[in-house]
Amino acid sequence: MSEYGVELRPRQPVAEPHVAKSPRDGGVSVKRPAKVDKKKGLYRRPPPEDHSARFLAHLENLRRALPAMGGTFEAWKKQGKKNTEDIRALENKYEELHSTIEALQRELRGQSNCVDQL
Repeated sequence: MSEYGVELRPRQPVAEPHVAKSPRDGGVSVKRPAKVDKKKGLYRRPPPEDHSARFLAHLENLRRALPAMGGTFEAWKKQGKKNTEDIRALENKYEELHSTIEALQRELRGQSNCVDQL
């Protein structure tokens, strides 16, 4: 012990810095290789952030696949427009029925607050 009551410990050796290991060194094993698109031989890219680009790519894939399914793109497009019109007609009918129900409920509430007269 020193005269001030502090005991000095011998100096510890400095540890060697960690070295990054790679599969070539044999220190790391790779569980699975990177995914490669077999048709193109390229690494897959993440999908584009732009949703319209994905939709356009989907349409292009459909355009290519339709002849194999026995249809044409124009026929598919016509059917899509018809389906859209049908959906709009159903939405309008729903709104009409919903407003009728609300009107009937308002009328019912109005009558329940009144005293019936004979």
